[in-house]
Amino acid sequence: MQEAEQRFFTDEEAEQILQRASAISASSGTINYERLLLTAAELGISQEAVELAQEQIAADNRELGYTTEFLLHQRQQFFANLTSYLFVNGFLVLTNIAAKQTWSIFPIVIWGVFLALHALAAFKTSGLLYKNAYSNWKGRKARSVTEVHTLAGEHEDPRRGQLLIGIHSIRRVQANKRQINS
Repeated sequence: MQEAEQRFFTDEEAEQILQRASAISASSGTINYERLLLTAAELGISQEAVELAQEQIAADNRELGYTTEFLLHQRQQFFANLTSYLFVNGFLVLTNIAAKQTWSIFPIVIWGVFLALHALAAFKTSGLLYKNAYSNWKGRKARSVTEVHTLAGEHEDPRRGQLLIGIHSIRRVQANKRQINS
């Protein structure tokens, strides 16, 4: 038999090869935690590194979920504003046509400028204004969740607290369903 030539791979190439091989050989697409640790140990990766990586991925996924929820919130607000703009200004135009006047151009233009600015804010996903809006939204969201839990703890009747938390959870589920359906 011929001796196999020794090949070298960069860390990135080795990672890509192992990921592809893992994807090819995976039967169920899932792996339990013990198997993950065993595989990591075979590759010379410590349990602490695996746990840290797992925590970082979970944090990244949470942040991605928050970002998605924020963008959905921003765009829903924009489309609600756009709907109001179209209905109100449509009514104004019809009123002007009936009265043979042209004053409705002023609210259309002024509101249109603000609507365009709102569109820029709703569909832009980078920059300082986006980061500030996202931080503010995330803070408001954290405060509202904290308020619900605080309200739940302040009542002598635990069923009232559970009801408040339940209502908050139902609203979140409904919002997620609307997001999926749209």
